[in-house]
Amino acid sequence: MRDDLAATLRSLRDLHAMGLLDDAEYADKLERLRERFGHTIVNALLRVVVASPESRSGSPADADGPITGTGLTAPGAATRAEPLPASLSADGMHFSYGHALIVGVSEYAHPHLRLPGGTTASDARSLASLLRDPHLAAYPEQQVRLLVDGKATRNFVLDALEELAHLVDGGTALICFSGRGASTEAGYALLPFDADPARLVETALTAEVFQRRVAKVRERACRLVVLLNCCQAAEEDDPDGPVAALSGAAPPPEFYRPLSVSSDQVVISSARPGQRAGSRSAVNPRHTIFGEHLLLALGGQAPGAGPAIGVFDLFAYLRVAVPADGRSLQHHEALLQEPLFYTAALGENLPLALRPAGGVAGGDSAAVQRLIELELRLEAADGEAVYGLLGERDEILAALAASL
Repeated sequence: MRDDLAATLRSLRDLHAMGLLDDAEYADKLERLRERFGHTIVNALLRVVVASPESRSGSPADADGPITGTGLTAPGAATRAEPLPASLSADGMHFSYGHALIVGVSEYAHPHLRLPGGTTASDARSLASLLRDPHLAAYPEQQVRLLVDGKATRNFVLDALEELAHLVDGGTALICFSGRGASTEAGYALLPFDADPARLVETALTAEVFQRRVAKVRERACRLVVLLNCCQAAEEDDPDGPVAALSGAAPPPEFYRPLSVSSDQVVISSARPGQRAGSRSAVNPRHTIFGEHLLLALGGQAPGAGPAIGVFDLFAYLRVAVPADGRSLQHHEALLQEPLFYTAALGENLPLALRPAGGVAGGDSAAVQRLIELELRLEAADGEAVYGLLGERDEILAALAASL
């Protein structure tokens, strides 16, 4: 299917370039392909097909199941024009120092916790595939650990965090959780596959337990990035049902702040405290809102220049794209979802992944930097202090939206 779709896109590109398809016909045919195969995979393949007509072999398969997202390498993927710096790559081909643990849970053991549509698990599978793809993020395949649904039990996740702490050894550690989160009597917690609503403190990943394991990773990593997509607002959730109290807001500051204690550690949450995250993107319903735009950003849409996508670049794209997608999601009313960026001290634009070959860079680096500064001040501000920051931030967001 991948080869056939790439060939179709190349054919459409050539017909359009020769004037045999006008702009409207070309756009219509692309939209039909997106409806059939999904927006994410068509857009990802289209980028590399447009970048180069040459043929290359595909990426390694994901051992945990089929992939239906951005993480597929197309024939025609462009090679990187410049040698990779030694700080990013030991072999000139991969993001050698990147290690990732990706967790996604949709099919919970407890039936009332299950997230319809499987979007959080799909997020995780597609993200792992994208990270492993040598033409995209280019993590070494063996340095990406994927735990989905039944494999994402509490003990398995804790063991995987322990393993990550031993493996990262001075590199970049990426930890991503996509699933449910809940407030418990012991504070906020992430819900693994075997979470029991009647015994959450014993069966969930509470703040104390999660922070303790992440601290071990932090001790060994030069850079740490934690992505939290754990406040799912599933359209099918019954507001009066048995999990209504468990499917609520994004993590509070006391959960995410201890994960970052220096400038080389970053937390990005899919929503701000008090908000919820959409479990189905309007752009691609097979992914959550945050998951879809995370894939698009790392797939080449994040602004910036140079061989790597940094955390500032990633967040700038998410901060523009996620709220726009949420406004189109009807969950009783349009969803207000604003990703949050947190670090204990503003530092460098930490490289998170390689920029895809043939990716189109853009955006204003000074505006991106200022956006991060304002978001950090807003994270810590309250009362009237907030209003003094919002105007400038919204101006930057509007300018970035126009440039992306």
